[in-house]
Amino acid sequence: MQLSTLVPQAASIARENRRLMARLPYVDPTTAPERVRETLAGLAVPLNIFYMMAHAETNLRSLLRLGGTILSKQQLSDRLRELAILRIA
Repeated sequence: MQLSTLVPQAASIARENRRLMARLPYVDPTTAPERVRETLAGLAVPLNIFYMMAHAETNLRSLLRLGGTILSKQQLSDRLRELAILRIA
């Protein structure tokens, strides 16, 4: 499956899963500070992890840059990257 077909599916799944219970409540973009609200609105895929990490508003953009770099500029093959993610999770 290509990334272009996965992104809309991932966004849909993320919206559905947001209703699941977490230890901390997800940040509500309507009540979040403007900078956090803008950052969350600009996400290609609104995953729950980003709404959880938005509690640390001073670190949110840095976290997103780190995640983007890991996914796009790392040297691991797709298969090995997924194995590493599963192992760490």
